[in-house]
Amino acid sequence: MNIAVLETHTDCSGFQQLAMFHSTVSKCQDRDITLDFSQCKFFDANMVAPLAALIELAKARSKTFTVQNLQKKVRNALRRNYFLEQFGHGRLDDKLKLAIPYEKFAVIEHHKFWNYLQNVMSKDGMPHMTPNLTYEFQKSLFELFSNSRNHAKTELGVFACGQLFSTEDTLRLTISDAGIGMLASIREKEKEITDEKAAIVWALETGNTANIGKKPGGMGLKLIKEFVDYNKGELLIVSGRGFYQYNKGRQTTELFSTGLPGTTVSLKIDTTDQNLYSLNSESHP
Repeated sequence: MNIAVLETHTDCSGFQQLAMFHSTVSKCQDRDITLDFSQCKFFDANMVAPLAALIELAKARSKTFTVQNLQKKVRNALRRNYFLEQFGHGRLDDKLKLAIPYEKFAVIEHHKFWNYLQNVMSKDGMPHMTPNLTYEFQKSLFELFSNSRNHAKTELGVFACGQLFSTEDTLRLTISDAGIGMLASIREKEKEITDEKAAIVWALETGNTANIGKKPGGMGLKLIKEFVDYNKGELLIVSGRGFYQYNKGRQTTELFSTGLPGTTVSLKIDTTDQNLYSLNSESHP
């Protein structure tokens, strides 16, 4: 069966398109699926992270995938970030160093993911941070991996990809899993949370964590959100039917008609930001 892959941006409509893609694949009776990119003139490179999670979920259910009709601009972008390597397309040299490569991480590969984040933090375009904040920010991103391992109950791993968009002066990083999602995880502790939008908002509140007992957690998304606020960037979170967006001091939520498995967190960082960031606890002369 051929399934069309449409133009996809890192926004509400882009995630809705991926949710519809998942629905179509899930209902497909054919074992062999061809991803047809003939209608796709642009695909945000970082969005291959949630796409890969959906593909891996379908492959776990005995589906196979091929790609066809890739337009040159899309094909080159997805060769530079190595996503197309799994479909037999060789890597393309990233001469301008704009790609943050696509990678899939097994849930036990925490050291590999930490090293991946170190490479992200050292990327040209990342705002200047003190060493202490750099470590804490990286640790906050790493908490997303830990959440996938400890709460999402997925064996399919974690998927990450990013991209520097030089014409937009932005860096995007997207991290996805195909687990049970925020709502199911949070409701194990907080029964009054009843929908995916509320689950995302709850997870962003200071100190909230799905950990049971005294095990600490829950600070990762808070610090990321605070940084995005100062940087004038953007934070997107999608889990199940819930969609959350935070930028320019405003948060918006939406409930999709069709859900997206697992959880995806996507950051947009303003690369023109010349500020030096530090922790509130750090003293200054």
